[in-house]
Amino acid sequence: HWLLQSGADTLTKALPRPLRPVDDTSNPSLSMILERWIVHAERGEKYIATEVRPIVDRFGAHLRERGIETIGVVDVTPAHTQDFADLLKLRPVWAEIKRHKMPDSLIQQAHFTEKLFKQGVTVERISAATYNKQITAISTLFSYAVQRRIIQFNPFQNLHSKGQQKVYRDSFTAEELQRFFSST
Repeated sequence: HWLLQSGADTLTKALPRPLRPVDDTSNPSLSMILERWIVHAERGEKYIATEVRPIVDRFGAHLRERGIETIGVVDVTPAHTQDFADLLKLRPVWAEIKRHKMPDSLIQQAHFTEKLFKQGVTVERISAATYNKQITAISTLFSYAVQRRIIQFNPFQNLHSKGQQKVYRDSFTAEELQRFFSST
């Protein structure tokens, strides 16, 4: 993969640290914003809000892996979000994680996947649709924070979606359909 082939700079670089301690009123945590959003969500949005929780947890775990123990929404930068998105693109599908007994960490999964690739083992990664859904979900949470005037801009808004893969299906010929229906 291009990220790992380019020396894995993104996997080892230090991300910016918050300049001040997290203040619950002026700089609430990601989980606090999520809880507020769930409380204020319309009935149809509650499902969306609960879908966002695992992604927010994964983003928080990723920041902790980078040495950022506490961070408020005000301190999340585009560098944080780009790093998370780059690693998310490399994330294997759940079945691959279980089959190869991979660690939970996005960084370790990326290294593990690269090691398997060098051994000639192909690891299926999440689809473009899954990546886009997860980035959109967490971006929606930050959009909520912008609407509530907690933050001035959404650091996830400029992330590019991963291109959708087109699936081409062969259609049946008239002869194949005739054989299929005549056999039943």
